[in-house]
Amino acid sequence: MTESTLIVRMSKSAGIYNKNNTYEVRLNNGDFMLMNYQNNRMEFRLPNGKHTVTIKNEVTTHETEFELRYEKTKVLTINPSVTYKLFLGFMIGIVTFSIVLQIFFVEKLKLSLIWILFFPLFFIKKKNFAPSFMVTES
Repeated sequence: MTESTLIVRMSKSAGIYNKNNTYEVRLNNGDFMLMNYQNNRMEFRLPNGKHTVTIKNEVTTHETEFELRYEKTKVLTINPSVTYKLFLGFMIGIVTFSIVLQIFFVEKLKLSLIWILFFPLFFIKKKNFAPSFMVTES
């Protein structure tokens, strides 16, 4: 019986923002293996046929069913999405920069302008960032 290759890897664009991400990779409902920034690629030799890969982290679970054919290679790539902490930090940076500009150019603080700057921060919810990664096939 011939075997095919399955490669599960993390996206190279994950960068330094996603160094702390850890994923559990479970093949055909068997034992799970941990994938993180250090070991960001796993390779499996599997018999031809249908298989299931479940990838999960603390927020999201993604299950992919695929079929391996005669001596072909299938690559599953984990693409992390924008995280809550990164977006919140970006928004706080914009607000801080706007306040500094207001101090230097207007030379006084207007409370009404400060409240307008903080207003979008009230709508940032952690649940809006729930799908923390996507899996693509190639």
